[in-house]
Amino acid sequence: MPEETFEEFYRHNYPRAVAVARALAGARAAEDIAQDAFIAASRQWDDLVAPEYWLMRVVANRSRSVLRRRYVEARALGEIGSALAEAPELSESTEELWSVVRDLPRRQAQTVALVYVDGLSTEEVAEILGCAESTVRVHLHRARQSLAERFEAEV
Repeated sequence: MPEETFEEFYRHNYPRAVAVARALAGARAAEDIAQDAFIAASRQWDDLVAPEYWLMRVVANRSRSVLRRRYVEARALGEIGSALAEAPELSESTEELWSVVRDLPRRQAQTVALVYVDGLSTEEVAEILGCAESTVRVHLHRARQSLAERFEAEV
């Protein structure tokens, strides 16, 4: 059982966790990774023997997962982009990819289509959908995660 309270542990280790995540996965995902690791730590707080080491292991593992998802996501989206560049209409092979996109929640699917088919910026998509640009980025992030998970299983 840890000697300090979870709040003290969080305050003391959060900057370290973000720094490690930033080094391993980049600035864009660092805070999310650190926060996820602390959520996991809070759930097991009373059972942790060496919480700092445990936390850093979780940060490292989640960072690796983020990188793996980005690779799969980039590969899948690259295939979509190259297929659309060759033929603006959906071919049979790209139809399968877009079928997966259509299965996403409505706003996520709309965001993916507007960004990757129409080439719009997140600011332009926000204007079209009538929401904040940060909301568009969240929809796009979640859609990418879902697509990466789906295609990772098939890779």
